[in-house]
Amino acid sequence: MRNARVRLLTFVFTVFVLLPLNLLADEKQKTVAVITVDFQSNTMLRFGDSFSLRAEEYGWNVIKAEIFGDYSKADAFFENFVELEVDAIFNDMLDPTLIESALLKAKEAGIPVINGDAGFHQDVVTNITSNNYFLSARITKFLFDKMRRDNKNELLAVTWLDHHGIRKRTDIMEAILAEYPEITLVKMHHTSIPGQVQDSRNFVSEYLRSHPDFDGAVWAAWDEPAAGATQAILNARKGDTIYTTGIDGNKWTFDMIRQKPPFLATESQNFEMMGRQVADCMNDIFNKDQDSEKRYCGEVVPYNMYVPTILVTQENLPQVGQFPWSETGEFSQQYADSSVWPSLDGNWGATTNDDLTLNDYTLSALITPLLFDKMTKDSKTDLLVVTTDENDASRRRTRIMDAVLKTYGNLDLKGRNHVSISASSAADAQASVVAFLEKHPDFEGGIWASVDVLNQGVVEAISTLDRQDNIYTLLDISDF
Repeated sequence: MRNARVRLLTFVFTVFVLLPLNLLADEKQKTVAVITVDFQSNTMLRFGDSFSLRAEEYGWNVIKAEIFGDYSKADAFFENFVELEVDAIFNDMLDPTLIESALLKAKEAGIPVINGDAGFHQDVVTNITSNNYFLSARITKFLFDKMRRDNKNELLAVTWLDHHGIRKRTDIMEAILAEYPEITLVKMHHTSIPGQVQDSRNFVSEYLRSHPDFDGAVWAAWDEPAAGATQAILNARKGDTIYTTGIDGNKWTFDMIRQKPPFLATESQNFEMMGRQVADCMNDIFNKDQDSEKRYCGEVVPYNMYVPTILVTQENLPQVGQFPWSETGEFSQQYADSSVWPSLDGNWGATTNDDLTLNDYTLSALITPLLFDKMTKDSKTDLLVVTTDENDASRRRTRIMDAVLKTYGNLDLKGRNHVSISASSAADAQASVVAFLEKHPDFEGGIWASVDVLNQGVVEAISTLDRQDNIYTLLDISDF
C-alpha cells in the first residue's frame, strides 16, 4: 500500500530534487514540501520559487504540489506528505480554515507547517505575509482620492473570498468606502481561481455593455483581476475614462502601469523575501537545539510576520524587468526608505510620506493587527475600545479597527467607551477605563484607543490599578 501511495505521489506531484551544496555525509538530507492553490497564479509561483531557491541553498529536497483551486484535494496531499515523512511543509496561500483536517494530520505527525500569506492558524508555526490591512488601506485611499478629484462616483469591485488576505483587503476597502459617501459600490463580483483574469475580463466587459454610461473605476483585490479589468476597459475603448488598481506588483503589472491608464497603481509585495523567510524559519526549527539565536522562529511564535510593501505608481516604477528589491528578495535601500515597517520604532516610510503612506486609515491598519497579534500570541481575548465620534481621525481609525477585528475570531469585544474631546479628555478616558476595569475585575487583554489623548488616559488607568502585567495598550507593541 505504501509503495502504491508513493507511486501516486510521484505521478501527481512535480518533484524537484535540489542538490545540496555542503551536505555532510552523516547528516540526513531534509525533504520539505510546498503546496499551493495554483502555480499558474504569478504570485503563488513567485512565492514557491523563492522558497525553493532558498531551500536549495540549504541543500534540501523540495516536493511541489498544487490543488488547482479544489480544496477537497488537500487532505490526500497532506496524507502523502506524512507518508513520505517530510521534515516540514510550506502552505503557499491555501486558506487554513478550509484545510483544518489536513493541518491536523501534519501536526499529529510532528511535521511543522508554515503558512505563507495564508493567515495564522493554531496548528501552524507562523504566517509570513504582507500586512493586508495596510496595503489595502493605502491603495484604496489612492483610488478613492483620484475618483473624488475626477468627480467619479461609481465603483465596481472584484474579489475572491477563499483567501485570508483578499478577505481582509475587501473588508478594509468597504470600511474606507463609508468615508466617501459620494462613491457608490454598484456591484461586487466574486471571481474564481483558476481563470481569474478571463473571468474578471468577462465580468467588466458584460457590465460595461449593459451599462454604457458607467464612468467610474474598478477596485481589484489583486493584480490578475485588475489585468482582466484593464483588458475589458481597453476593449470597450474607455481607457481614458475608467481606471483600475491592483495589489501584488508582478513584473508584468509594472509593464501595464508603464503603458499609462487604465491600470494606475499596485501595492507591490515582496514575495521573494517572504519565500526566503519561510525557508529560514524552517531552518530555525531544524536547528532549534543549537545555541544560535533564532532569526525568525523559535519560542516567539505563534504570530504573523509582516513584510513591508510599496505603493507603485507611474511616478516610481522600477526599471523594466526588475522589482523594487533584489531578485533574491533582499531589501534594497530604496525599498527600505519607501516601505512601512510593522513596528512603532520602524521606518514608517517617513522619507516618502505623501499622505498615502501615513494617514488615519493606514496608521490604524498598521498598528491594530500588531496589538491583536500580541493578544493572540499570549492567549488574551478581552478587548476594550476607547473612542470618540466627534473627531474625523478617531472615526476613520475606528472604522479600520472594526474591520480588522472582524478577522480575529478569537477576540471578544467587552465594551466600547465613548469619550468627548475636550481639555479633560485624558482624565475622562482614565476615569471611564478605571470604572470599566473595576466592574470587570477578570478582564485580561487589550485596550485600543483611537487617538493619543485617549490612549494617555488608558495608560494612566492601567497604571493606577497596577494592571500592566495583564492588559496591553498600543504602547506595548513596539517591541513585539
